[in-house]
Amino acid sequence: MACLYLDIDETGISARTPHQRDGSPPVRINFEDLPETDSGASQFDTALGMLDPAAGLSECKQAVVTLPPDWVWFRYTSLPFKDKKKLGQILPLELTPSFPDPDPPVVQDFHVSKYPVKGNLYLVFTGTLAKTKIQGIFTALSAMGIAPAVITPRGLVQALAFAREQRDYSELLYIHNTRTEAILTLVKEGFPIMVRALKQMESDPAPSLAREIRSTLACAGVRLNLAPETLRGLPVFLSSQAPEEGLADRINAALKEAGRPLQEAGRPPLQVKEVAVPPWEEMVSADHRPAHLLNFCVGPFRTNSFWNKYKGRLITTLVLALLVFGLGVIDLHRKNSALDARITSVRKASMAVYQRTFPRSGPVPAHAPLMLMESKVKQARLSRPGQGATALPQVPRIGVMEILHELSARIPGDIDVEITRLALNHDRLVLTGLTANFNHVDRIKGLVQASPRFKNVSIQSAAADKTGKQVRFKFILEI
Repeated sequence: MACLYLDIDETGISARTPHQRDGSPPVRINFEDLPETDSGASQFDTALGMLDPAAGLSECKQAVVTLPPDWVWFRYTSLPFKDKKKLGQILPLELTPSFPDPDPPVVQDFHVSKYPVKGNLYLVFTGTLAKTKIQGIFTALSAMGIAPAVITPRGLVQALAFAREQRDYSELLYIHNTRTEAILTLVKEGFPIMVRALKQMESDPAPSLAREIRSTLACAGVRLNLAPETLRGLPVFLSSQAPEEGLADRINAALKEAGRPLQEAGRPPLQVKEVAVPPWEEMVSADHRPAHLLNFCVGPFRTNSFWNKYKGRLITTLVLALLVFGLGVIDLHRKNSALDARITSVRKASMAVYQRTFPRSGPVPAHAPLMLMESKVKQARLSRPGQGATALPQVPRIGVMEILHELSARIPGDIDVEITRLALNHDRLVLTGLTANFNHVDRIKGLVQASPRFKNVSIQSAAADKTGKQVRFKFILEI
């Protein structure tokens, strides 16, 4: 996605569009050259409106904005934990008393070092910006259909982009020099240890920059708990938007003069090397940026949210879900239609059967032929004499006294037997009793089996009772 790159300072804005990424200089609009308007629009709004649409502005859907570093309050603190959720709750309470004006609402971003810097303390690098500053930028760009993706202080982004490309130095001091300011950034393993901004008021900024370099290194040594001589050999790089002849040499001379006592002790002086401004736009976009870069597009100004990041995929998923739902509804309607057609066909068939079976019944409702046929059949069965639709088959009556008489006749008198239970259920008789021994049980079974009244006699159980003197038996007799 094409990005608009904006650089804002006190005097105007510089804009670089996709058509100007080929090395051509950015478009510069000075606030003092803007025409006066009665609409109440800010200078930033008016300057944005003067950008040439032919430069590819319509292709830009997101923007990367760099701000003056003196708009940002840089603060550093050390805490014994690095959980970002907990830091987000504690940092406002920890840092607000140190701000020049703690009352206005602010926007804050922070980064925490991967490893402790002193003991178990982690260094937390924070940047805070007044909410009114970012709100004007956000509103103006949004009105043009451009979403701010990155809003970061100038100088810091160039330093982190430069440090990312260095393979020979894990620590360095980078100076980004502009027409109105110089930003010094001390970077250690890609993490910004310190950021300092210097307003250039003198005609020759070399002495001021030399003092600021020495002050930055001294403060960093205290913050990291390092001996002063540890940072003496630190490489210092100077890049200028408008290179000034001999500036690096004059800074080196000032550093050499200020550090003469150390040189006499055999310690090498600091050396400033002049380099070109890194192509930082190639490393910063809506989708990627250097690690530990402050970005004030947070909270209500966060445009790189889940919805914006995956908007295309979410819309595609929603369309597919609606398509699947619609196809499901269509398939359900098709199945219901087929089922209705089958029901109608069955009803027509049952109607034809009813009309053939009962041709004189007259018109019949389409939904009731089966019920009417069942009713006709039931009435026909009930109309026959002596026959009912639910009549049970006739079972010959069996007299209990007859069965007892038969059992008494079959069991001889020399067998001592006691009948304790006699249960008759239709054609099945359960006989329970007591006798002297198991031989009597077998004799009783054989004698009863010989009766023509019983189809089958079986011994279901036979066991001695608790005294051991009698046998309890149970017969099943089929009549």
